[in-house]
Amino acid sequence: NFIHNLDEMGGISRKNHESVKSLISINTVTERLPYGHGQVTMLRRVNYFGSTNNRGILSDTENTRWLVFELLGIDRNYSKTININDVWSQALALYLDKDYNDQLDADELETQEGVNKEFNEQTPEEEAIKSHFKVVAAGQGDFYSVFDITNLLTEIYPSFKFNAVSIGRSMKILGFKDGRKTLHGQRVRGYFAKKTLGEYKDDTGQTKAF
Repeated sequence: NFIHNLDEMGGISRKNHESVKSLISINTVTERLPYGHGQVTMLRRVNYFGSTNNRGILSDTENTRWLVFELLGIDRNYSKTININDVWSQALALYLDKDYNDQLDADELETQEGVNKEFNEQTPEEEAIKSHFKVVAAGQGDFYSVFDITNLLTEIYPSFKFNAVSIGRSMKILGFKDGRKTLHGQRVRGYFAKKTLGEYKDDTGQTKAF
C-alpha cells in the first residue's frame, strides 16, 4: 500500500505509541512476497496518516516523526478544483529529481517543533510544575535540583508518586533552562525557576505557604 490510515490515534496506548513510532521510522522491510519462495528486503514506501479527536496526542520531548495539523474543515469541491493527475505528476517529478531533498530543513524543523508543542499531552508532573513554578531565563530566579523539585511537589501532593526522572523530563518539555551548581558540596544538575507564590494544605490539613 502507498497510504495506510491509523484510525483514532487517540486510542493508542503510550506503549503502543512507541511501537508505531518505531514502525514509521524504518526505511526497509523484509517480507516474503505472495507466491515467493523466500524473504526479500524492500524499501518501505507506505506513508502513514492518522486522525484523532484528542488534542494531546504527543508525549515525548522530541516528536520529529510527527507532522501534526488541525483540520478545520473539508472543501468537498476539491475534486473539481484540483486535477488529481497534476498531483501525481508533481509527485513523480519530485521522485525522479535526484537533487530533491525530502527531509525537513532547519527552518522547517523549527516550525514543526513549535506546532507540535501545541499537541503535547500534559502529564500530571507537567500540570503540577506549571501550577507552582514559572519559566525564567538561564541564571535568573532560583536554582533547584531535580530532587528539590520532586520533594517540593511530593509535599504538596503526597498522594501522587513523583519521581526525579519524570520531573526532569517534564521540566525540559516545559522549557525550563537547566544548568549545574554546587549544592551541599556536590555538583548537581538542576533548573532555573521562580516559585509561584501561593498556599496549600498538607496531609494533616494545615495551610502552608509555598
